[in-house]
Amino acid sequence: MANNSTSPSPTRNPKDGVLRLLVPSQSNVPTDRLSIQIGGCPWVLTEIADIVPGNESARFTCISYAWGSGKAAHPFDARETMSDRTLAVIETAVRIRRPAALWVDAFSVGFDEPARSICLNRMGEIYSQASEVVVVLSETCSSMLAQIRRSDQVGSESLLKFARDGWVSRVWTYQELVSNNKVLFVAEGGDSWAEAEDVLRGVSYAINDYTKAQACNSFDFRSRYPRLDDLESLILDWKIGPYLERSAYQVMSGMDQRDAARVEEYYYAMVAAISGSPAYVKSPWPTNPADQFMINCEAKGDYSFIYTTGPRSTVLGKGWRPEPTGRLKAIFSWPSYGDGQSGSVHPTHIQLDGMWRVTPGSISSAAKKFVEDWLNRRGQCV
Repeated sequence: MANNSTSPSPTRNPKDGVLRLLVPSQSNVPTDRLSIQIGGCPWVLTEIADIVPGNESARFTCISYAWGSGKAAHPFDARETMSDRTLAVIETAVRIRRPAALWVDAFSVGFDEPARSICLNRMGEIYSQASEVVVVLSETCSSMLAQIRRSDQVGSESLLKFARDGWVSRVWTYQELVSNNKVLFVAEGGDSWAEAEDVLRGVSYAINDYTKAQACNSFDFRSRYPRLDDLESLILDWKIGPYLERSAYQVMSGMDQRDAARVEEYYYAMVAAISGSPAYVKSPWPTNPADQFMINCEAKGDYSFIYTTGPRSTVLGKGWRPEPTGRLKAIFSWPSYGDGQSGSVHPTHIQLDGMWRVTPGSISSAAKKFVEDWLNRRGQCV
C-alpha cells in the first residue's frame, strides 16, 4: 500500500526521455514522498537519465504480466487506475528474484503526453537493456512451472491452462519476450519459477505431443488452437531472435491473433519489437503510432509492411504505402524469417529489390488442395 502523502504524483509529469524505476528505499521514506510497501520494505520511484548498457548502477528488471479486466486505485495518483494484479505481481517478483530495481508499466510509464508516447516508443530498447525479464503468470500456472522444474515435462492439462492465461495472447507479450534472452517465468502468489528456456522447450514438446494425440494437421491446429499456435511461433521467434534481424512482416505475423484493448497498443508493441536499438526511434514522434511503426521500418530499409491488406495512401507516388488506420493484417500470416523487403523510394513509386515477375499459369492438384486447406479449414480437430 502507499503512504497517505498528498505530494504531487511522481508519475504525472516526468521529464521527457528519463527511465523511471521502482527501487527499495535505503532509509525511512520522508513523509512528503510517496511509496508502496513491498516485502515489508518501502519502494519509491526514482529517475535515471538514460539507459547505459553495462552500467551496474542502472541495472533493472522488467516485469511482464497481463493486466486482466480488474482495476484498482493507483497508489501514486488518485485520478488514475491500474490492474488489480499489479501489486501482487510485484510482490511475487521481488520475493523470488530480489531485484535491485524494477521497471513496471503501471509505475514507469507516465500518464501525460508526450512522456507516455516517448516511453511506449522506447519499450523495445527498455526491455532489451534490462538485466532480466520476469514473466508473472497467473496462479493457475504454478503447477506447470513446478512440473517443469521436476521433469522438464508439460502435461496436456497444464498446457491448456497455460494457453488460457492472459499473458499468452497479449500484444505486449511478443515484444516483452523476444527483446531479451534472459527471461524467467514465475506464478503469481507462489514460489514456483522456471527459466524461459526450460518452459518454452517443455511447451514445444507438449504442443507436438498434443497435436499428434488429437490427429491435427497444421491447419486444423491453427484454427482450433490459435493461442497455442501463436505461442509456438513466439517460442521459435525468441530462440532465433539473437541471430536474425526481425522483419516487419515477421512482427505483423506474430501479432496477428493477439489481443489489444486499443489499436494503438498493437502498434506500440510492434514498434518495440523492431526497435531494440534507439537508433531506429525517431523524434519528434508522430501522433499516430502506426506511422511510427512504418517510419522505423523505413529507417531500417525494410518495406515488408506493404504486404498487408487494407487501404493504401492516396498521396501521389505513395500508393504503395498502407494507410495508418486499423490494424495492419499480413497477407499470409505464418512465421517467416529474414531481413525483410529491401527497396528504394522514388518520388513517383517504390522500387523493390529481389522481385520476380510472374505470369498466370495452371495450378497442380496438390497446390490447389494446399490453398483450399489454408483458406477453408475451420478447425475439425477433436
